[in-house]
Amino acid sequence: MQNSVRPSAPKIASFKKKRFSLLEVLIICAVIAGALQSLLISVLPAMSFASSLDDFLVALALVAALPRFARVRGIYFFLIGMYLTMMLLGTFRSTTSPDITLQLFRQVTLPALLILLGMTLQRWEWNRIVRAALIVSVTNSLYMIIELFGVRLIDPNMLAASYGNNVVQYDGLPGYYFYYDSSLDISIRAGGLFLNPPVAGLVVAIGAVIAWHTIRGKRRYLLVALQLVGVYATFGRGGFILAAAGILMPVMIRRFGRIFAILLPIYPAYLVYNEIMASGSSASHSEGFFYGLEIAIVNPIGVGFGSVGNFVKIVTRDTEASESLAGVALVAGGLVVLVLFSLLLFSLIKRLFQNPYLWPAALGIGGLITAFFSESAGALNGTIPLWLAIGVSIGPASKSFGNLSSKDLTGRNMNINS
Repeated sequence: MQNSVRPSAPKIASFKKKRFSLLEVLIICAVIAGALQSLLISVLPAMSFASSLDDFLVALALVAALPRFARVRGIYFFLIGMYLTMMLLGTFRSTTSPDITLQLFRQVTLPALLILLGMTLQRWEWNRIVRAALIVSVTNSLYMIIELFGVRLIDPNMLAASYGNNVVQYDGLPGYYFYYDSSLDISIRAGGLFLNPPVAGLVVAIGAVIAWHTIRGKRRYLLVALQLVGVYATFGRGGFILAAAGILMPVMIRRFGRIFAILLPIYPAYLVYNEIMASGSSASHSEGFFYGLEIAIVNPIGVGFGSVGNFVKIVTRDTEASESLAGVALVAGGLVVLVLFSLLLFSLIKRLFQNPYLWPAALGIGGLITAFFSESAGALNGTIPLWLAIGVSIGPASKSFGNLSSKDLTGRNMNINS
């Protein structure tokens, strides 16, 4: 019988022997800085500058990657460049203050820049970056489990106060630590080391996906279960979407084929969507996206920043449309951005169908869907691996993912057919 498992790819199996590149080190440092910055600000309020550490490191990574961009130029490079141009034009037509415009511009452009960085990565660089992300995620999950028992070693109110959000509800927690269901019953959410439940939920969901696809043996199920408990503890919609897309899509395509992989999730997804939308705080999460969609359909180049986004809602009270990263970009860039967004989404789906072992594409699909209904998808401190995954999926490194035996992130032999 013919063996369907091809020999190990040298780039993957021997990644431990590769020297660390400057780009890789900067990205890993940005991932770690993102995990620590909220903790530092909470413990030492004078270190408010720590909130910009990950931005600074990503900027350095972009400079370090400049020589590589010449090797990845192509249609995706052009499309991302067009998207960034539309966002820049959106700043000139902004209807809000310059400081809010800058925040919104940063929010919607950093993910695109991270995609560009991901396109330049080698597979062995990606492997070590996701190892660092997994360590951060597991540590975060362990702290979240402690929170489930009502123990909070870090006071989230200090961080909330540093951002001007000092509204505290009962149990001495900021308002965003509470989840309201359809009956307006209140549940306390875990915020993890990030002191932000939605962001913490995205972090552990990304970690669960990484663990599922890169760790083998009993540790795989232990680590995935640990992080899924963390996702549940945050009541984060984005975390559930990321975990489901990143873990289930590749498995379903391999086991049932493309057609069934499309048809089988439709009804469960419909039920889950209805359940999510029935919760007390979900209306704002859909409002921002659908408002942005309405604007984009009738405005080819958008209307600029200022009518969608949490920054606008909280600071100026000029809108109720918020909680959608995609909504912010659609309003700013219009129909052009909608087309670019759709092309990227369908490209990831096509690549995953062509190679169901390209799990970063599944993670990226989940990330783009999450961006419909969450601005936290653009939170740099927790989503660096998410947007890098899209770049890896459409870059040269995507060719190294396949039906082969290799080694997991701990160096042990694994068979990714499971």
